[in-house]
Formats: sequence, structure tokens, C-alpha cells
Amino acid sequence: MKTIKRISTMLVVIFSIISYTGQAQNCNNGKILDHKQFDLRTLESKWDTYVKNPGFKALLEEVKSQGFTRIEKNDKTAWGFKADFVSDAELGTSPQEAEVCAFDFYKKTPGGGQLCSMLWRKVGGTIYKAYIIFPEGEKDAARSFEKSIEYYADENNKIQRAHSFGKCWAKCIFKRFSATNCAGAIVACGAAAAGLTALGLGITTPVALGIFGACAGIACLYPLAICAAYCL
Repeated sequence: MKTIKRISTMLVVIFSIISYTGQAQNCNNGKILDHKQFDLRTLESKWDTYVKNPGFKALLEEVKSQGFTRIEKNDKTAWGFKADFVSDAELGTSPQEAEVCAFDFYKKTPGGGQLCSMLWRKVGGTIYKAYIIFPEGEKDAARSFEKSIEYYADENNKIQRAHSFGKCWAKCIFKRFSATNCAGAIVACGAAAAGLTALGLGITTPVALGIFGACAGIACLYPLAICAAYCL
């Protein structure tokens, strides 16, 4: 009887530890330190550096082959930052250097236009390079991220299908940070789309990594940066 009780107690302890770890290891418990958002000049310089990377270059060639063109030298279509990222403050994880940048692309279609983003994410010694294609005509920002198609360059610079960053970022921002001022920032981003429409791009909803980060990041910087550094 004592043995059974002892085993039961051990199982409860183990279950509690697993539950605690599972709850703690999410973007709600992450935090960023010494954050610096990049200006357009820095972002363009970063782009020039990234395109020299073989994996990023392979992704870029594939993006171009699908008819997308980068919306370059535009502070509404690129976003990035560097910071020290603590993945889980509750568990006391050590800070890691983080650098995340996103650059948007556009393709004219019979229905108007479609957006694509290229991503460079480095946290500690791990680099993730990818591109994300957003569904054409989707008006809801959260659903657009959830329906996005993502590909990344592996360690051999081969392009593989992914299901990670875009969907994780959307879940982190729209669900876990839904009670913050991000909700208002998302609505306000309609102005960004209007500005891009005025440029003749025909964009009706601001759904792309660079556009969304550059716009919502003004009022939603902390959650956006945490989610970007956290997701992989």
C-alpha cells in the first residue's frame, strides 16, 4: 500500500513538472532586452548581406521564379530588429542574441495582387531562412497567416516545405497577445494598405511580415518582437 502511494506521489510530481514546463515554455514567458528596431537604411544593408548567404540566395531565386518582385527601399514593406532574447523568463533561461528581419514581395495577379515575405531569423547560433506566401484575397490578417505557405532552406541549402514561423507568429500575436494594444494596432494597419494601394500596388489588406511589423510594430513592438524571436 505504501509502495502504491509512493508511486502515485511520484507520478503526480512528474506530471506537475511536465505540466509546468509545458505551460512555461511559450511566447507569453519570453522577453526581450536592449531592443533596437532597424531603420530603412540598416534594413537595406542587412538585405545586401543576407543575399550573399547560399541558402537565402536559393530562396530568393525561387521567390523570383514564382513572379514575385521585392518592394524595395520602402519603410512600409520591411521590418527588423536586434535584441537579447530570453525564451522563458519563468524558467530562467539565459539571454541569446537575436536578429530578425523581414522583406516583402509583390506579384500582380488577375485578381489584383499577392504578397510574399522573406525572413531571416537568427537566435543564438541558430539561423532560420524562409519565404512565406500569403493567400490572395484573404481579408482577415490572422487567417491569412494561418493559411500561408512557407518554405525554408535547410543546412544543405535545399528548400523544404515548412509549417512553422508564419503560423506560430500568428498564433502568438493574435491569440496569446490578443488582450494587449495589438488588437487596435492591427485595425490601424489599414492605413498601411491604403498607402501601398496609392503606389499602384493594389494591396487591399496589410498581410505580410514586413508590412505588418512596420505598421503594427509602432504600437505592438514588444509582443511582435517576442513572437518573432520565439517562433521557429
